[in-house]
Amino acid sequence: MRILKKDLGHGKLVVQAQNLDDLWCLSQSVRKGDVVIGKTTRKVRLGSAEEAVKKQYVLSVAVEDVEFKEQSLRLSGKTTEAMEDIPKGSHHTITTEPNDILTIIKESWQKYELDRIDQATQVQLSALIVIFDRELCLLARLKSRGYEIITELKGRVRKKGYELKKNEIESIVGVPVHTMIPFDNAVMESVNKKQPVVHMNSSVNNEFRRLAAVINGEKVEIRSGFWSRLLGR
Repeated sequence: MRILKKDLGHGKLVVQAQNLDDLWCLSQSVRKGDVVIGKTTRKVRLGSAEEAVKKQYVLSVAVEDVEFKEQSLRLSGKTTEAMEDIPKGSHHTITTEPNDILTIIKESWQKYELDRIDQATQVQLSALIVIFDRELCLLARLKSRGYEIITELKGRVRKKGYELKKNEIESIVGVPVHTMIPFDNAVMESVNKKQPVVHMNSSVNNEFRRLAAVINGEKVEIRSGFWSRLLGR
């Protein structure tokens, strides 16, 4: 998110959403009764022409409905000013996509709303999450709120000799492998019992902790053994 102009004295904030996370952030910040200004297109007939042509407008709309859907943010309401072929008070929708510029005007901004937008301006960590065992590979993209599944790959392996080594995986995907999560038989146990099975100091648990530390930019020390954990050594 980029803040292009901030004039809180007049309740005005001009922003540029750079990705879908930013659009979601705006969907949580724009409320009914707010005024938004943005570019939109509308089909109009010029003169006696039979076919309508698309024309771009910059409209000011008093928001009545906010909808974040798929790849865009839709802000619907009534226009606050007349403009050429668009009368004041007519219903219209401003559709905002990544890299579009949007002006938001409120009677007053709440602190949590400004904090949310300020947080969206911070540099976001870009990371690809790869989780796999011998027959299944899951690729996901880390987002500021949760993750997004990219794809799921399934395969059949005859024996362990067919499994890729760490350096081979790095060569294929072109990024460093920070951790490798081993297969845990407790997964099958959990499936059979239809309830979670927790192992606090299993090798799988330790590798997930290591992965979380890498994503958060932290250092983690994995202590093995009961007395090491108890004595903090």
